[in-house]
Amino acid sequence: MALDGLILMVTGILVAASATLLVGVLTAVAFLPMSGSLRLAFPWQLFLTLGLPIVATGTLSTLFTARTTLRQPAISVIRKAVGE
Repeated sequence: MALDGLILMVTGILVAASATLLVGVLTAVAFLPMSGSLRLAFPWQLFLTLGLPIVATGTLSTLFTARTTLRQPAISVIRKAVGE
């Protein structure tokens, strides 16, 4: 379950970073005639500083949620999920 949380968090961060980079590139291209140069900068240090704690928090929360679920019988977990 921790691996599932890790994959989910890393994928989310990469999608967000890609979307941000795409918007930055499109903005730079749109203003290219006015600025005369195409300079892009990606804040890698900020990305890692904020990304690593987010990944760790998501992974640990998924692991703790799975551990509490594993202590219960499977049928009661299914009943709670269904709403019975």
